[in-house]
Amino acid sequence: MGDNDADLLEGFIGQLTSGSEDGILPIVLSPDSDKAHRTKVHNFIKENFKFLVTDTVDGPSASSKCIRVRLNSGANNNGRNPRKRKERGDKPFDSRGSNNWPEHLGKFLRFHLYKENKDTQEALGLIGKMLGIQPRSFGFAGTKDKRSISTQRVTVFKQHASRLAALNDRLIGIRVGDFCHVKDELLLGQLLGNRFTITLRGVVADSEDMIKASADSLGRCGFINYFGLQRFGSGSVPTHLIGAALLRGEWKSAVSLILDPREGERDEVRKARECYKETNNIEGTLKQLPRHLIAERAIVQCLKKCPGNYLQALKAIPRTLRMMYVHSYQSYLWNHAASMRVQKYGTEQVVPGDLVYGKGGNTEKETVVVNPECEDENINDAYNHLDETSVTDLAERKSFPVKAATAEDISTGNYTINDVILPMPGSRTIYPANDIANIYHDLVKKVWNVLNP
Repeated sequence: MGDNDADLLEGFIGQLTSGSEDGILPIVLSPDSDKAHRTKVHNFIKENFKFLVTDTVDGPSASSKCIRVRLNSGANNNGRNPRKRKERGDKPFDSRGSNNWPEHLGKFLRFHLYKENKDTQEALGLIGKMLGIQPRSFGFAGTKDKRSISTQRVTVFKQHASRLAALNDRLIGIRVGDFCHVKDELLLGQLLGNRFTITLRGVVADSEDMIKASADSLGRCGFINYFGLQRFGSGSVPTHLIGAALLRGEWKSAVSLILDPREGERDEVRKARECYKETNNIEGTLKQLPRHLIAERAIVQCLKKCPGNYLQALKAIPRTLRMMYVHSYQSYLWNHAASMRVQKYGTEQVVPGDLVYGKGGNTEKETVVVNPECEDENINDAYNHLDETSVTDLAERKSFPVKAATAEDISTGNYTINDVILPMPGSRTIYPANDIANIYHDLVKKVWNVLNP
């Protein structure tokens, strides 16, 4: 055991012997990939500290492990309190939070997550494993791309800042900080946008003047802000195809799309996928699947318990990740609608039927539209099977009055192209009152009969 771990253990024992066991949380020692050495540490603690118990948890990388140490609540502890854990009211090792949470603190710890070359789910998965909590304990407004250096706000249920801060020394490419306790958790869609700093490498041009002219044109004319790889993935199976299968209620097909072999993946991932497809060997697949494949492992673990129950297996995927599949199909429709709007009408003017933000004070009726990404359970009845948990109503936080522009609006110059919006499709979405609406309807017929039955 290294000096840092020895000091950590000494401090932990000091807390226990100070007279109060309440509120003392487990500690996690430094990553140790040597199983034989971990066994020695387990035995050392077992033989010398009878009042402690240890187990092994996943470390910050796929191949590393850590030893976790806590008070052995079932031990006699020198004759004190020999009652069983259930009688004492102690919580299991993987408890999400203590029932005696301080009243003056909000139940959610909000913090900033900084990460490099990891997506949000992977980063929080590592943190959750080190804390011994479930992925559903975390909340965030949106997923940040793996191919970036990003910072975002996250909430976690009933955790102390000191626990998370202690992880910084052991996390690789991840940092957490700027802690405060709040009453409410973050939910998907609770953001107004992102701020980017974009660096272009390997730019090839005839002259620097040409580059400056291109940048100037981009600044003046703008660009179509398409949903990209972050939403659809960079693999051979785009996530919107999985979303389409979910909307059709084809649970087994959706599972196959998630688990089947794909082109361009590493050998270890390919072998794990082939094991499932060719042999249906659940145990063998689980042993081979890397831990960063969160959705795949969740499905296979559920199928191990409930063979053939593909709907239940899809429900086992963390909710925020599961929602992304259907959001991806929404984004696919939006991209096509945006392309058609620019192709047919350009980017210089508003045309009759375009949806625009209401200016207020109009006598015409304006409709309040809630961000449809916050209403995933209402997109289609089939998707209700995937998520029976109600979503917090965000209408007060993210609602916008919209209307279809009329010829009079255009002639008076009330609106410009900067006011034009295109909706994300959903069962309560208002669509443009012109032929752009047909783009949504024509594409969505491939999934179910009509958009709003």
